[in-house]
Amino acid sequence: MMKKLIDYNINTPEYWDEIYKDEIIKNKERIALNRFQKIINLITDGSDVLDVGCGKGEFIKYLIDNKQHCQIKGVDFSDIAIKHCKKILPTCEFYAHDVSFISSIFEKQFDYVVALEFLEHLEEPAEFINQIPKILKKNGWLILALPYKNKVSGGAEHLYSYDFYDILDLFKKPYWHVVALTRYHKAFVNMCVLVKLT
Repeated sequence: MMKKLIDYNINTPEYWDEIYKDEIIKNKERIALNRFQKIINLITDGSDVLDVGCGKGEFIKYLIDNKQHCQIKGVDFSDIAIKHCKKILPTCEFYAHDVSFISSIFEKQFDYVVALEFLEHLEEPAEFINQIPKILKKNGWLILALPYKNKVSGGAEHLYSYDFYDILDLFKKPYWHVVALTRYHKAFVNMCVLVKLT
């Protein structure tokens, strides 16, 4: 069973608005080329892609630069981040929305749902995972990237720590097929998860 790291959840829209506002003012980007390249290698050009917890859009920009024919949408609960995304990436659609209710704004329309460094911030990760089949097309893919056993410290932002067994437990329903679970990066501190909806 996944390990709960802290009891108090600081991951609120207001908290992340302040983080992103500061990063925008300081022109700070969250670019992880190793992770970004690993993920885009899994995405077929011309696909419909949703980036959940898209933040300021760094991954989406990288995806556009490398897969020019994808139709891309992003969602994040930070109004500041979404306004920034709309300004710098006007060819994509962005939504300021709580992902706890993601199936209320999207239908079965995506070939890929991507959530990078996101799951460890959620209070109810299983509820999020249970909504994904409602927005993925049949045979669509969910791609997750997250710290392995919280070896990348997120301070009070990370609510849970995950290992491979925790991930398999989240995807035990028969319509999920875990295709790949890998560790990567220096000292293998990160985990990439590729899951197919059958």
